Amino acid sequence: MIVTFFDDPRAQLAAVEHFLLNDRVFNMHQLRILSRAAMDVRELGGTKDVIGGYTVTDGAGIRASALLTSRRGLFVSPLLGDADSARIVEALANEMGDRNELADIVGHAPSVAAIAEAVGNFRTFLSGTLYALERAPIFDFARAHDAGLRFRKAMADDAPQLIAWQHDFLDELKLKDPRDQVADNVHRRVESGQFFIAQADGEPAAYAGGTNVGHGIGSIGPVYTTPDCRGGGKKLGQAVTAFACAHLRTLGAETIVLLADVENPVSNAAYQRIGFTARGDFSHVERIV
Repeated sequence: MIVTFFDDPRAQLAAVEHFLLNDRVFNMHQLRILSRAAMDVRELGGTKDVIGGYTVTDGAGIRASALLTSRRGLFVSPLLGDADSARIVEALANEMGDRNELADIVGHAPSVAAIAEAVGNFRTFLSGTLYALERAPIFDFARAHDAGLRFRKAMADDAPQLIAWQHDFLDELKLKDPRDQVADNVHRRVESGQFFIAQADGEPAAYAGGTNVGHGIGSIGPVYTTPDCRGGGKKLGQAVTAFACAHLRTLGAETIVLLADVENPVSNAAYQRIGFTARGDFSHVERIV
């Protein structure tokens, strides 16, 4: 087993692209970061955040990859059921040494659990079921329009409302995302056209994030409906998700990925009605500082 370090994100991307695209759903996070790094190289002549990356190879080719940034090291776990998961990540951690510690592991839940148990000192940051949509969303927008629903891309004036909703979303799901970064993230995503709003009877009632990751991949999240607009048969979360998916399809996203809370059967059923298919359990664990 050989661990190789790349100090050029372009080389890292070229080396691992085929491996990552074998499972673009579970490897979406690293594809997203690598695409951004490669874009920085092309447009800026360097990278603002990425330090480099590692690949783990054996006789069969690349088995795993890790990306180092100024903030953290992100490791995409081996494929589901890989008996060598712990050995792979241990080899990677040993090679990294003091240069940068492995701070996050993401991927198939069973592999991530095996790695975290073997290496130790990790805790769950986020988990759920990953869904993939590989066709146009199933949704009757004309009927929704007749029922008084309207859909649009969020504008700068929507930012205060979106910031408040995002805080409510994090609190409701007890997510660990840093609250002091919410405002900046919302403003950035609004400017990039990555938030979509559903209006019921003229009033904003739900929103969804939608990002074109590149490599034919789109990402949905978060999705939130205000408590007083839930129920009543309007299915606002489902509707605004379908609208965001339709937009991402126009940008070239052939596969659209979202993470759903396994303890929310209502949202899981709603995503399946749009055409999403469950691909398996996903875990994101972080190092305990």
